[in-house]
Amino acid sequence: MPKLKLFKTVIGFHDAFVAAPSRKAALAAWGASTDLFTAGLAEEVRDADSCTAAFEAPGTVITTKRGSAKEWSDRARPKPRPSSKCEIARQRLDDQLTKLEERRAKTMATLDRQLDALRRKRDAAEAKYSAERTKLEAERDAL
Repeated sequence: MPKLKLFKTVIGFHDAFVAAPSRKAALAAWGASTDLFTAGLAEEVRDADSCTAAFEAPGTVITTKRGSAKEWSDRARPKPRPSSKCEIARQRLDDQLTKLEERRAKTMATLDRQLDALRRKRDAAEAKYSAERTKLEAERDAL
């Protein structure tokens, strides 16, 4: 029995593999009426692991989806073109988001000022405590 080679062509969204002893046998398995190899539409696959199932059934066409399953499932679908109602709603929400950000900035500025004032009061109270403690300790030590 002649040594089998792996050949591949594209049929729609599928790769069609066939294990055959020659190009002529591969073309016959695919039912091709023209030389797909000369036209650049078929090739011999050097990586025999590409389709091991073809070697299990020589002369039988084995089809697989082109690309990986990940490529097919992750393909980005075009977003529908928004209607004018969508554009109006989007603009309204963008305006609300802008106003929300402005309110947040004002609130944070007010809270920052209040925190600064509280820190100053705390520092003043700490300084007063420290001064009184120093004075009382001095009086105690004088006795």
